Amino acid sequence: MGFGLAVEPLARSLADLIFTLVFMREDLPSRARWYHRGGWRELKEDFDRHSAVYGKLKEWQDYLHEWGKALESWRQPWGVSETEAAAPKEMKVDYWPTPGQMLKPQHKDKLSVKSRDFLTFLNDWVYRGLSASTHVSAAGIMRRYRYLLLKRDEGRDEFLTKFKSDGFFTATTLMVAICTEVNSICDFDRHDKLAYLWGVLVDYWPEAKDLFERRYSELVART
Repeated sequence: MGFGLAVEPLARSLADLIFTLVFMREDLPSRARWYHRGGWRELKEDFDRHSAVYGKLKEWQDYLHEWGKALESWRQPWGVSETEAAAPKEMKVDYWPTPGQMLKPQHKDKLSVKSRDFLTFLNDWVYRGLSASTHVSAAGIMRRYRYLLLKRDEGRDEFLTKFKSDGFFTATTLMVAICTEVNSICDFDRHDKLAYLWGVLVDYWPEAKDLFERRYSELVART
């Protein structure tokens, strides 16, 4: 039963992806390029850290050599010039923003009012709690592990079953939200099937109703 406690950190990854999709789609060509350039910078910095620590060790040579070749093969397709690759920080190869950063002043103006309002809601009512559980903050411990302190005759199994069920519905709702975003971006014409799934979720889960009414009812409607 305790394995249900692992659901929330997994659900947080799904919420992360929704932030990325909503933020990216408002200017898809330039933000897809930003996404890849920022990712390349992170990988390059990771490579540099490993090279600095392990670069003189014989057993690491082949691995680092192949890693470096891979980075170079990704560089041009991911939109990074040779000059930028030599000094990505100085050349302003920006990191892709985290969900929290997307809502801070330096980035929130890059969002439409509608998307900003939705992501603020998602952050406050879904992402924040999932992050607390994932980062094991004091609030996260109380939210996620307090049930383990209960004895069986104090309703331990019932609480864990409910927690697992809630996590399952949260993850399912976020997964359907991701599918709806992708369907809208790529025009896959799965509106009817997605509308059906939303209908089932909304009947059983208040969180799904909130998300559906704020964004996804519009995205599954046929215009």
